[in-house]
Amino acid sequence: MHLFVISNETFFPAEAKLVNQLFEQGLGCFHLRKPNASCSEIAKLLDEINERFHPLISLHQGHEIAHEYGINRLHFSEQSRQNSTASRWSDLKKNGSTLSTSIHNLQHLAGLSVFFDYTFFSPVFNSISKDGYKGVLTEDFKLIKGDLSTQIIALGGINALNISLIKKQNFDGAAVLGCLWQKPENALSEFRKLQTYCQ
Repeated sequence: MHLFVISNETFFPAEAKLVNQLFEQGLGCFHLRKPNASCSEIAKLLDEINERFHPLISLHQGHEIAHEYGINRLHFSEQSRQNSTASRWSDLKKNGSTLSTSIHNLQHLAGLSVFFDYTFFSPVFNSISKDGYKGVLTEDFKLIKGDLSTQIIALGGINALNISLIKKQNFDGAAVLGCLWQKPENALSEFRKLQTYCQ
């Protein structure tokens, strides 16, 4: 089962050092999501992350600097996906990009373009980082993917206590943020716990 880490929404001291350590511990993909950041701020953080890890980073913002940093993973929000066209996704795929997006209703899976390699679905459990953001799935939920080629990654309220449910619910992976960034000093130990359930 794949394990993704999504960045904290805001920058914090020694963030790049911690991201480097997560990669060194075996993190396969880091989603850099800073909704209110400028391109220059995103670039500054990327400059501080070891360049050998850049291909394992997915950008939510600052797509225009992706090539400069050797990044070919691009994430598109639900809104930006709905405001774009299949020809754009096709062109990006032809250029070797790995594309991801987000959905908040499983009924939207049917209309998802085949060009997306994976999608985040949230919130599966009550959010750790967003007050009042309630999970929508029951413990006995079972995901039926049919012939869908896009991988479905669970997001929302996931921690070491409930991540084992994600596998039972038939998701392809899990994405975490709140359980790591609420206490960054414990992020590495929490990440290692999560890894044990995904291997």
